[in-house]
Amino acid sequence: MARIDNAPRALLALLMVFTLAACAGTYPAQRVNSAKTVLMGLTQEDVRMCAGFPTRQHEDSEAGVSIWNYELRNQAGGVNLSAPLWVANTNLSISGGGSCQAQFRFVDGVLDRLAYAGDNDGPGGRDTLCAPIVDGCLSYVVEETGR
Repeated sequence: MARIDNAPRALLALLMVFTLAACAGTYPAQRVNSAKTVLMGLTQEDVRMCAGFPTRQHEDSEAGVSIWNYELRNQAGGVNLSAPLWVANTNLSISGGGSCQAQFRFVDGVLDRLAYAGDNDGPGGRDTLCAPIVDGCLSYVVEETGR
């Protein structure tokens, strides 16, 4: 019987694991960045359909500008370590939570700008805590327009 060498298979499996891990780490960052361009041109009705009703909104009817604010608070637990030392107590706190505020600006009812604010950077990169706010709209665009 011929012996099958498992080394190439193991190497391929390891390479696939590292590739998937890299994709998992950057995917939310890619979504929040692509939303800034892909969602442009959606109407207010489209955004209400894909993101729901805004938390707050500001209207400047004379200029034809509306700014809708969506908020998301991530209450994930963090780490709090405390250790007594000879001289003083030492505390280390690492917050696992954060918040995102996504501002959608409409001019004459059409989305022309999307910006993020808040303590919204996560392990996956900048603004990644905002991904849940825009995910529904990114799916909506794909379903409705095929972009």
